[in-house]
Amino acid sequence: MTPNPSKKARRDGKIVLDRDQVKIILVYMMGWEPEDAAGFWRLAAQETRNPGCLDRMLRRETARIFQSIDAEGQS
Repeated sequence: MTPNPSKKARRDGKIVLDRDQVKIILVYMMGWEPEDAAGFWRLAAQETRNPGCLDRMLRRETARIFQSIDAEGQS
């Protein structure tokens, strides 16, 4: 018997949704604005093409914020 790929995906904590399904969930079920759902899709696609990019962006932004706070405190 061939293993069902969707069962393996669920075990691995992964799901597969297309853009319209994501929009339905975010906009119509969770109340997001369509522009926010589109932004989410762009970020998800970027992470798919370049794994780890979101983590790197978050780390850079966090460092920038703390540098700004530190600089204000030293004034």
